[in-house]
Amino acid sequence: PIALIRDGDPIVIDVTNRRIDVLVDLEARRADFAPNRIRPAQGVFAKYRAAVASASQGAVTIPNPPPAQVPADLAARSTENAAS
Repeated sequence: PIALIRDGDPIVIDVTNRRIDVLVDLEARRADFAPNRIRPAQGVFAKYRAAVASASQGAVTIPNPPPAQVPADLAARSTENAAS
């Protein structure tokens, strides 16, 4: 996956043969690879995620989107902050 490529890795782009080659041992990196955990969107990003379709669907605005979901731990902190 593209996540294994790092800044400074030599990459060869061969337009004639329609190839892109990364000149490093990606299999060695794959052994140490741990994908980033997907965090729930918060604030404006949660609203955006709820109101816009995916790129494969044209990234268009969804009419009448559902309300953005707030993770329970954030909702609890929000009510604690409002009370103080």
